[in-house]
Amino acid sequence: LTLLYNEVGCSMETIDTVPVALALVYLSKGDALKCAQLAAEIGGDTDTIGSIATSICGVYRPETIPQEMIEEIEKVNNINFDNYIY
Repeated sequence: LTLLYNEVGCSMETIDTVPVALALVYLSKGDALKCAQLAAEIGGDTDTIGSIATSICGVYRPETIPQEMIEEIEKVNNINFDNYIY
């Protein structure tokens, strides 16, 4: 993470954000929760990097997101994700 932060950068610039997000997907082996943790720890524009990276992981390996977490997000926000994905 330190190398990514220092060498690539974690600014709001696309030239930094996209490569770091893809590196986090690789480092987390597609595990969405691990990727979110790495994104939070890296520093810089963590919300954008984390959003991009964990979204990729969620599509690549959806089984890494516990169903209980999805249900809690739907309940708290009064939404149904199925309305957005089908």
